[in-house]
Amino acid sequence: MRYSDMRKYSVFFLVVVNSLLLFCSCTNDGDIGDLYGRWQLTDMQVSDSTSQPDDLFLSFQSSVVFFSVSQYELHNATDYRGGFQHRGDSLIMKFVPLDGIGDNLSAELRNRLGWTDRNNVRLHIDQLNKSRLRLSRGNDYWSFRAF
Repeated sequence: MRYSDMRKYSVFFLVVVNSLLLFCSCTNDGDIGDLYGRWQLTDMQVSDSTSQPDDLFLSFQSSVVFFSVSQYELHNATDYRGGFQHRGDSLIMKFVPLDGIGDNLSAELRNRLGWTDRNNVRLHIDQLNKSRLRLSRGNDYWSFRAF
């Protein structure tokens, strides 16, 4: 085998291996089913007050959850990260500070959502399929659509 042929095969091999590694790093590590992906909050009722926000999102991957607040006019979003546990019809989320020391969900946002305990958000899953997610706690509820 000539040196130029070996180089071609080596380059081809590296491209194939790198492509496989890139594909594998973009997949869902643990199979979390229909919860996997990005969800837009479309309707919520908190303390007998209903609203239809369009700027709030939850994203789930493996055991990580991201809560995003979009600021469309500024072309920006504020993201909060945390962990979650999904067992049966229960969803438990715990958000952590992005800088390791700061607040992990602002008081204004927690009041808006009705999630007073940012380190222990416990919700019931009323509906979960590929297109809809509905969470509740008591008389409060949060409806999401797949985004």
